[in-house]
Amino acid sequence: KTKEARDVLERAFKHRPEPFLYERLASLDAPEAFERAEMAAAETLEHNPHNHALRAARARVLLSRGMSSKALEELEKIGSEAGLEKFVVEAAAHHELGKTARAGEAIRRATERGIKAVHRRGVID
Repeated sequence: KTKEARDVLERAFKHRPEPFLYERLASLDAPEAFERAEMAAAETLEHNPHNHALRAARARVLLSRGMSSKALEELEKIGSEAGLEKFVVEAAAHHELGKTARAGEAIRRATERGIKAVHRRGVID
């Protein structure tokens, strides 16, 4: 069943490269699921390098697999167009690497980004 699920998710991701499909595929306990998810994501990002949501999802998966440095490398590719999620994942990766000062800085940036988003929506004056 997991092989069938892997195949279905892989086809779905190739048809519609949504971050949640990548995460589901990468987290399956099926042979080669993570490797196939990575190949599909790499192909998608080659054609659309500004798919920041997919890059953030990829960084989350890498972090969950204990690859904090690789997660940070993926987040660096997002650059200044970062959303709140980038800084949260960045903080977690730095924390995992024992870089508490850098983790704190990422949390500060995430908080600032979140406050700005709330102000833009008019929720807080």
